[in-house]
Amino acid sequence: MNEAVRDARAGGTVSDPPGAVAEDGLEVAESLRPTDAAALADQVGDAAAAGRALLVHGAGTRFETGNPALRADVRLDTRGLSGIDELDADEGVVRAWAGTPLAELREKAVASGHELPFDPPGEGTLGGTLASAAAGLRFANVRDAVLGLDVVLGSGEATRSGGRVVKNVTGYDLAKLHVGAFGSLGVITAAWIRLRPAPEAVRVFEGPAPDARASLAAARLATARAAAIHDGRLIVELAGDAPSVEADRERLPVREETAAERVDALRDVQGGRAVLRVRVTGVASGLPAAAACLEGAGGVTLSLPAQGLLYAAFDDSDPKALGAALEAAGRAAGLAGGELRIERAPLAVRRAHDVFGDPGPLRGIHRALKQRFDPAGILNPGRFAGRL
Repeated sequence: MNEAVRDARAGGTVSDPPGAVAEDGLEVAESLRPTDAAALADQVGDAAAAGRALLVHGAGTRFETGNPALRADVRLDTRGLSGIDELDADEGVVRAWAGTPLAELREKAVASGHELPFDPPGEGTLGGTLASAAAGLRFANVRDAVLGLDVVLGSGEATRSGGRVVKNVTGYDLAKLHVGAFGSLGVITAAWIRLRPAPEAVRVFEGPAPDARASLAAARLATARAAAIHDGRLIVELAGDAPSVEADRERLPVREETAAERVDALRDVQGGRAVLRVRVTGVASGLPAAAACLEGAGGVTLSLPAQGLLYAAFDDSDPKALGAALEAAGRAAGLAGGELRIERAPLAVRRAHDVFGDPGPLRGIHRALKQRFDPAGILNPGRFAGRL
């Protein structure tokens, strides 16, 4: 599709051809790409007043990790809000606009002597990474790095919570609320992020995976920046000051040193283009049994013991095979004592199954939050848990 975009700052208006197809198979009549937060707020407010549903996105790399949108009248592309507003190398903090590519942020962070605490599969934008709480092999908890957010609510109201220094607990909690909400409660326009000091030494080791307890102990070493089990092997990346890395190396149950790129290669399992990809959360001791269950159903697995995460990718597109894989994934979640989430699947599967699973008693809380922050129900309707 030759996407035409309305540039809010320039005041021009160009629409997509009638019936243009957006993500999730929905038809939209128009695409908007505001170039400043005030224009975005105005456009959200106008959409709320007219009852027009907005399909909010950045680079679009995380669309399949949410439910399909139930309706969409307008695409709202946040990539026009791009760039780094402030980077304080002494404090190790950065404020950037939501449409800023992660690759650009990573480059600037490295140049300042820091590293960006996000490494999700694929190269999306800052806003998309936060909205989907995209976990990486090295940094699984995106919320930990967020100091503050600028967010436009479903009414068009511009809000701010937290800041470069966390002084207000309430504000910080509100920022956390929008991380992982898939744009269903507000549109993230900018964020304050806490950077991490660049490590002095980085070394990667691997070998046959030991038992669950030893693998977890290795994953919890002070300098273990990444630890994963794949194809029967434990891969551990140590990062920090050189003496600490050397000390932790002596504690590892695996000793074969390998290239630093070994960890990045594992992203093909965590975020590759498989027909079906699921994520199981649970207790570390339950992950081996869960992995065996998924592998028995034809899945290729990747386990992150310290985070209690297990990924499995399936490549058979036959409907019966997909059904069997989903059944195995449900059993695996039970074995792990946790929950199942579908991270990639054909559209028909995502329409038939809530990819977040059953919200249970949280359903009422989710509905109340949606009503409070997006009363007109125009922001990514249906994409979040419970089809909200």
